[in-house]
Amino acid sequence: MSNRQSLGQALKCFANPRKRQAYFHLYSEDIVLHGYQGVEPGLESVKQFYNGFWEIFPDAQVTIQELIEVEEDDTLVVRYVITGTQQKEFMGIAAIGQRIELPGISILHFRNGRCFGRWTCSDSLLLFDQVGGQVTPYILTKSHSTSRAGSTPRRCSFDLSRALLESQCVTNAWRV
Repeated sequence: MSNRQSLGQALKCFANPRKRQAYFHLYSEDIVLHGYQGVEPGLESVKQFYNGFWEIFPDAQVTIQELIEVEEDDTLVVRYVITGTQQKEFMGIAAIGQRIELPGISILHFRNGRCFGRWTCSDSLLLFDQVGGQVTPYILTKSHSTSRAGSTPRRCSFDLSRALLESQCVTNAWRV
């Protein structure tokens, strides 16, 4: 089976609650997910992450919008959208049936037919907004050890809320 076919089969399993555990056949035992804070290297940590995600968004599915295959490197580049409905509390936000449409891009590196490394980027603020989160201005100040007397610290422009800064990425806080 090609890497493209493996991914396609895995995403069918991702969307089917009765076959979700087969989704993990996509990954090697030593898988490393980059861009997922708190997900440690190894398949067990990846399983814990996705099982928590599916508890919150039980009807989640991934639609591929664009797929680029780099055969000589055993690499796939995927632009996708994850859709689903929030059914449990997520980051302190009660579930009231909020629908999500989360776009993202992943680069998957394969060895012996299994993904051993994945780099992912998705729009965390969009997800937070879609579930009803409120992003509030959080002003960062920069202290200067050699600042002049009476000067005020510089202000950075609008930044993420404290919760986003602490977790670094909302999408990576799906762990239950």
